[in-house]
Amino acid sequence: MNLKYTFGNFIVNSQNELSHSVATAITKNLLQYNPFFVYGKWRSGKIHLLHAIRTAFQEKHKIFYVTGEEFYSDLVNSCRERRLPDFIKQYQNYDVVMIDNIEACLEEKTDTQKAVMEIIDGLLTNNKQVIVTYELNPADSLPLMYQYFISKYGNGIITEISAPAS
Repeated sequence: MNLKYTFGNFIVNSQNELSHSVATAITKNLLQYNPFFVYGKWRSGKIHLLHAIRTAFQEKHKIFYVTGEEFYSDLVNSCRERRLPDFIKQYQNYDVVMIDNIEACLEEKTDTQKAVMEIIDGLLTNNKQVIVTYELNPADSLPLMYQYFISKYGNGIITEISAPAS
């Protein structure tokens, strides 16, 4: 994580105000919005928000940050080696789990979506803060996951973030 990205140097505008507000609220009251899905195109500020949350939490909570590619690779290897419980358990050791660009492991793979949902569900059930970034609107592109979390976890939130208009 890059500790130079903070809330103090995040430029708030109408395209990112809600995402910024939710992110700062989470740092003041863990689990207030859980899970937190933030989606938007490349270079919209998603990574900056993740880094800012981590910077704010760095001394208060144990944080695990993983890219979607790393998450997917570890998930596949864990399944192949029959150590999925160990894979899931490693995430339970953290207060906050951030999965950046989760689309890298979910596109068109219903079985993978179900495994990811099971892992995230376990984290949420054990009062772990889950923050996920995605490039597309999950309501449209991940309907299975979206419906599950919206129906089960009423305090979760999905926000869109976009780069300021030029």
